[in-house]
Amino acid sequence: MVEKRTSLLDSITAEDRKKLDESLKPLDGVSLGDLFESARHETEKYNQDLRTRAKTPEQLTEGLECVVEEVNDYQGSTSVTDEPRMGGPSTSQKTGHVYRTEIRVLTGTFVKKLKFKGWPHLEAGDTIKAYILKGQKESEKSFEVDLYHNPPSHWVERDYQPIEQPSKIEKLRDGKVVATYHNS
Repeated sequence: MVEKRTSLLDSITAEDRKKLDESLKPLDGVSLGDLFESARHETEKYNQDLRTRAKTPEQLTEGLECVVEEVNDYQGSTSVTDEPRMGGPSTSQKTGHVYRTEIRVLTGTFVKKLKFKGWPHLEAGDTIKAYILKGQKESEKSFEVDLYHNPPSHWVERDYQPIEQPSKIEKLRDGKVVATYHNS
């Protein structure tokens, strides 16, 4: 009769021991120190590759020429609310407005929409150049756990996304810049 476990609380069976021995067989003759050294080497190799691919945000910012298909401007109000006082109501003060624009574009790339703070004076049919940070931050891997320090991170190239947030838009007419809008 083959002994089977019905619960994790049951004692380990001979079948369990056999499965464990088979799964650990590839580690026969390998020391724990060798495993750690191999993992440390792979981590350093990854980090060195990451440092080699790293660029500055300026190097990763590309000007993408687009044709505007549609412009949607949005406005929202902002306010500050006080903490309620004992026995009294909280008060709210209007502090201003925020403006944002979504621009549907035709680019010949994966980019379909640009999100921009403010209301750049654009309309369908305009030709623009959108300056997009085509990069993302990647952190180095760390073999040791350090609760007080984050591992260094580096900017590396990435693909365009369907929705991008350009740092600047230039409106073009006959190939010349006629207006510049900064995303602040």
